[in-house]
Amino acid sequence: MMPVAAALKASTYVGTMLLVGGAVCAMWLAPALVRGEGDPGGASAGGTGRTRRAFGALVLLGAAVLVTASLFEVANTLREVLGRVDADLMRRYLASTLHGRVVRERWWQAALVAVTTTALAFWPNDHRGRSGGGVMASARRSGRERTRVEPWQLELGPRSWWRRRPPTLARAALRVGAACASMALMYGFARLSHAAAMGGGVPLGADFTHLLAAGVWAGPLGYLALLTPGEDGRSALAAAVKRLSNVGALAVAVLAVTGAYNALGHMADPAAFATSAYGTALWVKLGLFTLVIAAAALNRFRYLPRFLAGGPVGPLRGALRLEAALLAALLVVTGALTTSPVPHAGGAASGALANLLHLIDLLRR
Repeated sequence: MMPVAAALKASTYVGTMLLVGGAVCAMWLAPALVRGEGDPGGASAGGTGRTRRAFGALVLLGAAVLVTASLFEVANTLREVLGRVDADLMRRYLASTLHGRVVRERWWQAALVAVTTTALAFWPNDHRGRSGGGVMASARRSGRERTRVEPWQLELGPRSWWRRRPPTLARAALRVGAACASMALMYGFARLSHAAAMGGGVPLGADFTHLLAAGVWAGPLGYLALLTPGEDGRSALAAAVKRLSNVGALAVAVLAVTGAYNALGHMADPAAFATSAYGTALWVKLGLFTLVIAAAALNRFRYLPRFLAGGPVGPLRGALRLEAALLAALLVVTGALTTSPVPHAGGAASGALANLLHLIDLLRR
C-alpha cells in the first residue's frame, strides 16, 4: 500500500503547487503573463482570452486534484488500518481525527484560493490613475503625441471616488484572500508532517517554511513553463522570469537550510538512517534537487541573458520546461519521502543539533 500512499501524497503536492503557484503568479510574479498581455498592442484579444482560460483551467485542476487526492488518502488510510472503507467510517474519520480535520479545511482553502486567483486573472484591465494609462492615455502616431480623455475623468467629488476606489479595494481584498488561504493550505500540510509529530514549534515552523519556499518557486515555475508566450509577450515573460529567478535563489537557500534541519531531526542513528526507506528517498530527492539547481543556474546565467539580449523565446521555453519537469519528479519523490516511516532509533527522536553533533563525532572517529 506504500506506493499508493506515496502516489496520493505526491498528487496532493502537485495540486497544491498549482493552486499556490497560480496565486503567486496572479498576485505578484506574473499578472501580465497570466492575462496574456505582452508588449503594448502586441497580444490579440483572442490570445489574451485563451491564456486566461488556460490559466483558470490549471488553477481549477489544482483544486480538483488536491481535494480528490486528499479524500482518497483518507480512504487509503482506513483501508490500511481497518481493512475496509465505507461512508460512515469516512464521516467519522473526517470529523474526529487531525488528518480528517485538515482534509476538511482543505476544501474551503482550495476553493478560496481558486476563486480569488481566477478572479484576479479575469479582472478587467483598469489603468485609471496610473502613469501612461489614466489621465493621460498616450499614443505616438506620425511623430506626435495624442491625448484621450476618459469620461470618468470629468467627474469630481464622492461619486467619482466611488467609481474608481472600490475596484482597487476589491483587488486588494482578492490578493489578501489568496495569500491567506495559500498559507493556511501549506500550514495544513505542515501539521501532518513528520516534523509536527516530533513536537515543538521549531520543527513545525521549519517544515512550514520549507513548504512555503517550495510553493513560491516550484508553483509559479510550472505556469511559466506551460504558459510561455510568443514573441508578442516578451516583456511580460522577461519580467516574470527575472522575478522568479530572484525568488528561486532565495528559495533554494531556504529549502537547503530547512531541509537539512528536518533531516537532522531524524538522524539519531546515522547508519540506520542511511539504509532506511526514508533515507533512500531522501538521497534520491537530494540528487534531483541538485539537478534542479543546475537547470535553474543554466536558465539564470545562460538562457535568460540571451533572451533579454533579443534572442528567441524557444530556448528559454525549453529550459523552463526542463526545470519544471525536474521539479515535478521531485514532488513525486517527496511523496515517497513523507509517507516513509522515520528511522528513529528505539522509537525516540532527538533534536537536530544533538544529532548533528553526534554525526560530527562519528565522522571524526
